Amino acid sequence: MFNLILSSVMFLAADPQTANQNIPSEITESAHDEMGDMDSLIRATEESLAQQKNIRVLLETYHQVENEAIAKPDNAAVLFRLAETGKKLYETIEAAYLADYFSADFMAELRKLKEIADKKTVPPAK
Repeated sequence: MFNLILSSVMFLAADPQTANQNIPSEITESAHDEMGDMDSLIRATEESLAQQKNIRVLLETYHQVENEAIAKPDNAAVLFRLAETGKKLYETIEAAYLADYFSADFMAELRKLKEIADKKTVPPAK
């Protein structure tokens, strides 16, 4: 394949007017496939970045609600909002396959909050 490309480049240098007409189809198809592959990679990277940014926003929200829950431990609405936020954060991290980037303790905490949110009740404080 390299020899084919090299001969095409040499041909381009010799006669640029007719060069596009005589480029072998293997080169143009290969370049097209590579461009399509690169476009797919760029799209996947952009989607991954969007997921990561969403997780960051959810983390910020989670920490805000967590601080509020610490300040108001008797407020069931705040505690339930913490459970809902933790559930959404957990599910988003899992869906993005990023759980390994967080500590096991943090993921266990989020998993417990998800269980609480799924039950729709807040267990009494111990």
